[in-house]
Amino acid sequence: MPKGHVDEGEATHRAAAREAFEEAGARGEISDAIVGSFVYSKDSSPSQYRVIVHVLNVTAVEDVYPEKGLRPRKWFPLSDAAVIPPQINGLQK
Repeated sequence: MPKGHVDEGEATHRAAAREAFEEAGARGEISDAIVGSFVYSKDSSPSQYRVIVHVLNVTAVEDVYPEKGLRPRKWFPLSDAAVIPPQINGLQK
């Protein structure tokens, strides 16, 4: 699940669309409705981060994108996306 910071003055759904492209090369139509949120910690950092979740209807996947090579890109069927992975335990719908 792509996640990242929200720039000053940027709406969360616009940040979600930007992060989806930067991290996975995904482009599409983003919903401004919030469908969930969760809190997580990175690695050994004591800081916690809140993630706001939006739905992106993917219409294109680019082969070249800013963070290509930093992490594997993996796609799942929609039925599997409804299962909450342990690393994002605490997702609030």
